[in-house]
Amino acid sequence: MSDLNDVLEPGSAWLLTSATAINENGDIVGTAIVDGQAHGFLLTTQIAPPPPGDNQPPLAVADADVTSGYAPLTVTFSGSGSSDPDGDTLSYRWDFGDGSAPDPSADPVHTYDTAGSYVAVLTVTDPAGQSASAQVDIRVRRPRKGR
Repeated sequence: MSDLNDVLEPGSAWLLTSATAINENGDIVGTAIVDGQAHGFLLTTQIAPPPPGDNQPPLAVADADVTSGYAPLTVTFSGSGSSDPDGDTLSYRWDFGDGSAPDPSADPVHTYDTAGSYVAVLTVTDPAGQSASAQVDIRVRRPRKGR
């Protein structure tokens, strides 16, 4: 393996002949032709962490155990897959879209009593005030006759 800085003369050219990503960091190994000679190379990527004090927004992930059914429909929601890249603790706010009070739980249980289409929205907020939202569509049908 050659260091391209040692191989390339100022003003020279090189031709990439193959390259393959070799890990999750994006480091690349490959071969190149430099002034008519083949050379192997390794390109490493360095992803700098954000500077201290730069807060990154959280990621909201909303899910539900059921998304359709007959009224009354009880749904267990999950926001536990939400995360914060800074590792901060998140606060949760679920708006179920039916006029009921919001719920501050990560994984609330909610019952829809009336038929209709609803959009449940999860908003997660980090201590610096950055927030993100995700939604789950819920469809509630009229109860079956005889129930």
